[in-house]
Amino acid sequence: MPEHFMVLIHAIAAIILIGPVMVATSQFPKAAQAAHNGDELARGRAQSLHSITKAYGLWSLLVPLIGFGALFTVDGALKNYFIHTGILLTVIGWGILFFVIVPKQRTLIADLNLLDEADDIEPDEIPPAQWDKTPGMLNMFSGIFNALWVITAILMFFRP
Repeated sequence: MPEHFMVLIHAIAAIILIGPVMVATSQFPKAAQAAHNGDELARGRAQSLHSITKAYGLWSLLVPLIGFGALFTVDGALKNYFIHTGILLTVIGWGILFFVIVPKQRTLIADLNLLDEADDIEPDEIPPAQWDKTPGMLNMFSGIFNALWVITAILMFFRP
């Protein structure tokens, strides 16, 4: 019974915490580009999507903590290479999120003068935005990030 409970909590946490990050990272480039082109409503959308990416991205780190609880309570999980592959893919996904997506979003947000106080970064510390490249790169990396999470879900829960 505890093994099913831990797996259930792990799955629910993944849906609630990682789902919004997947959506926000996918929608951000379009909103930022529209804001750059003068759409006032898009400015608020871009800022909100960046905030969601950062906040839920950090909170989503709870998912592996719960997952490790499940890993040690489910019989045979430690020997299941699908789960180990899923863990590796999540580490790669978070690396993409925290070292590529969030900094590139921050660059565009800074260029739009939408940094909030929580960013605690001086605008002159951020490299200049490249509006011809960065939105496309963000689309690509958010697609990779999202694909990694879908593959991870398949590996962890369906175990092909």
